[in-house]
Amino acid sequence: MSKGSRIAGTASTPSSTGVIAGAVLRACREAIGGTQERFAELVGVDLNTIKGWETGRRPLMNASGRTLLMLRRRLLQLGTPADLVQHLDTAMDADLFISNTIENGTEHSLLGDWVATRCWSDLLAWGLAGRTPDVISKHLGASARASLTPDVRSLFFEALRRIADVTQGESPDAMLLRRQVYYMAAWDPESEQWLASTERNELRQHGGRTNGWTPAWPLLRSIAVARACQGDPTLLHDFIDNHLADDLCEAANLNYWSYWVEETTGIAGSDDFMAVDLGAQQGGTLLRHLAEGLESDVPYLPLSIHASCALIQRRPALIMEDHELARRLGDQAAKLLDVSAGLPARTRRELENIHFAAKMAAGPT
Repeated sequence: MSKGSRIAGTASTPSSTGVIAGAVLRACREAIGGTQERFAELVGVDLNTIKGWETGRRPLMNASGRTLLMLRRRLLQLGTPADLVQHLDTAMDADLFISNTIENGTEHSLLGDWVATRCWSDLLAWGLAGRTPDVISKHLGASARASLTPDVRSLFFEALRRIADVTQGESPDAMLLRRQVYYMAAWDPESEQWLASTERNELRQHGGRTNGWTPAWPLLRSIAVARACQGDPTLLHDFIDNHLADDLCEAANLNYWSYWVEETTGIAGSDDFMAVDLGAQQGGTLLRHLAEGLESDVPYLPLSIHASCALIQRRPALIMEDHELARRLGDQAAKLLDVSAGLPARTRRELENIHFAAKMAAGPT
């Protein structure tokens, strides 16, 4: 199983979609060049199978384990970039999740027993929202597509909303499921009104809890990010002001983001991993990721700025020992201070702190 993936189940049906894994396989072929005909010869399967896999008409996840193992090894032998090959398992898992959500509805969901990773979520967003993952655009450019049909997308988001509506209560599993649904709902314009209504319901139950970490803290974070992605940053500003007010919550935010960028290893089965101090060796990968996200068009920019500032305060050696990263952070902060006049006063102060610390760490230019 590739890093960032999990085994979501073993059963599949003839109606299961295979679009995302097919698109990753197509990306593998295009990365090494060649037609489908030539590719079929090189990997040792017939042309119709390759066409079926790449279009999703014949889901790759329905292939036998032996076939998949041989395919992966052959792709690597042909010089396919290893990161693309590693994404095949994750893509099949994403396809299975979409299929399971549409076909099983509220009977069983795969979102309440594990914490999704960026890799898995990015592949889902590729098919459901047309956002090309970094691993794909790095090799093929941002125009690579893995689009599901409008009907499939509509069925998926309808089922996702129903799952959240019937999964109420304050058990850790229920809140984990709902918060992950809210994050995905932000990809769907048709879910905007539903998400706004859900926000009000969740805030009535949990929004007043400002005295540190609770199991509802990750839920509030996810719905704040989702609403910001849909164009309303009000809840995100409130979350930063009121729910990142102590050390444990600051660490929880950094721990979650560190997990998201796969700086930590393993798959979390619940949100409990967040409520501990930041690991002694963590931070370098996360700070580089945050630096890349310090752009004015990022909808959750205030949270990225806050996390960058908090991480530098906790781990000053990260920029003291990496002058290139320090210079990049300083340049990005300076650019945002010049162009982002609408940022809250708190966020501008944090940007100024990042700029000062980064310039001091980078030294003379």
